[in-house]
Amino acid sequence: MRNRYLLLADTCLIPIVAFAAFALRFDLRFYTARHEFLPYVVAAVLIKPIVFHLFGMYRRYWRYASVKDLMAVLLAASASLVAMGLFVTYRVNENPPI
Repeated sequence: MRNRYLLLADTCLIPIVAFAAFALRFDLRFYTARHEFLPYVVAAVLIKPIVFHLFGMYRRYWRYASVKDLMAVLLAASASLVAMGLFVTYRVNENPPI
């Protein structure tokens, strides 16, 4: 794997971004009322790097990026978005709110 440091950066930044998104959406004390945060973060840390790896994001050399590389990034990000959407949909249908 050429870009193992990008994988490490993704693994570290994904929980930070998820925390920021939840904090902006549900206020800063969301962790007491929003119990889906921890499963979401765990799933994001597992799913997103796997999807990025499958789309070759960690095999590319990123010194010079072209429009073709931009399209590959957009496709990988969209695929990870769909994968996380499927996870969230399955998770919500599995545990409906009371």
